Order: sequence, then C-alpha cells, then structure tokens
Amino acid sequence: GGGRLSRLAPGVGLALLFASLVGALFLSVLLLVTVWSLPPIEGALVVSALPVFALAAGRLTPALSPRQAAAQGAALVALGLAALALLPGPSEGLAVAALALCGSGLGLAVPVLGQGALAGLGSLRAGLVGVGIRHLGLVLALALVAPVLSQALDRDGRRALLAGTRVVLDGNVPLATKVPIALDLRDALAQAKEGEIPDLSRPFDARGARVDARLAQLRDELVTTLEGVLTRSFRGVFTLCALFALLASLAALRLREAPP
Repeated sequence: GGGRLSRLAPGVGLALLFASLVGALFLSVLLLVTVWSLPPIEGALVVSALPVFALAAGRLTPALSPRQAAAQGAALVALGLAALALLPGPSEGLAVAALALCGSGLGLAVPVLGQGALAGLGSLRAGLVGVGIRHLGLVLALALVAPVLSQALDRDGRRALLAGTRVVLDGNVPLATKVPIALDLRDALAQAKEGEIPDLSRPFDARGARVDARLAQLRDELVTTLEGVLTRSFRGVFTLCALFALLASLAALRLREAPP
C-alpha cells in the first residue's frame, strides 16, 4: 500500500538519482574531452561546477522540508541534463550552467534520500545497503546508456563524415589543395582507433593553415561541423539520464514528512 511505497521511495529515488549521475559526470566528461577536444585542465574546470554547486546547495537543505529538498533537487538534475541534451554544439559556458544545475540538485536531494533510505539500519548494514543502492543505479544506467550512445555515434559518425566532406568540397580553396587534404583526412579517419576522434586540424596545418586565412577558415568550419554533429549524438543518452532524475523526483514526492 501507500505505507510500503513511502518506505521504498528514498531507496528508489537514490538509485535513480545515481543513474542520472552517469549523464551528469561520465557522459559530460566524455563529451568535453573526446568530442570537444578540451585540454584536461579546461575540462576539469568545466566539470568542477558539479561538486562546487553540490556543496553550496547542501547548505540550503535545512531550509526545506525533506520532501521539498529531494523532489526539487532531483528536478534540478533533470533540468540540467535536459540542458545538456539540447546543446547544439561546443559551448563551455552552457555546459558549466547545466552542470551547475545538476550539482545544485544533487546537493539538495542526495543527503535527504540517503538518510531516508538508510533510516533505522545499523551502521554496518547501512553502509552495505547504501553502496548497493548506488551501484544498482550506476549499473542500471550504464546498461541502458552504453548501447544507446554506441548506436547514436555509429549513425551520426557517418553523418559527420558526409557533412565534413561537403564542407571541404564547398571550401574556398584551390582544388589542388582540397584533394591532398581530403586524402589526409581519409587516412586519419582510417587509422584512428575505434571510439577515437583523430586530430582533423593536422592535415590543414600541414598544408599551410597557420599562414593561409582561407585554409584556416575551412579547417575551423570542418571541425565546428563535426563537433556539432557528434555533440547532438549525445542527446538521446542525456535525455535518458534526465528521465531517471525526473523519476527520482516523482519518487521523492512519496517521502513521509516528519510530524510537526
């Protein structure tokens, strides 16, 4: 009945929230480093918005009821993940804002759901149950996210290749320069390991892009086009993780309020 649902709600909500964390942390890092090719330090600075805002939001928890903190926090995580899903292309500023929303939501919801899920358990049992709930959420997300992302990257990888070919063919550079660059790009893609995005600016730089403004413009257009297509490949998995957070918010609404 309703009482049993209320008892299960914190654990279910916590597991779903950790499932959404796969998007807020793992997928965002993958997007920043692998697709946007950000240097590790710059990528770390972007992702640091998550823990910084989580710590800041944790101080607001006492001002809210447990149900409000958990439900509103999970909703903020869903909103942040939805913002990541709607990114049209590389944008460090928008990524920071989205991760700040995710971090704020986690800071509000995780402590409340954790306390509710482990209430009444001894310290040893509480530790085991807490670890089990978190792992359950992470495993659930990875099992669902991995095939969705793999299929999307396979599909959009071909789209990116076609879009990149169109950019090169339409570029305002001599045909005698386009052909060697196209062959170099083909070789770079063929030699790249599975799941690796090669440095596609190198063939342009080797042909004089550092001193030729038209060639540099073509290089930048190609990289921007490919990064945009691959960024949009993450929409499905970010949306899936946002759905986990939204379900966690619904579960949080079943939390029992402390008697006045």
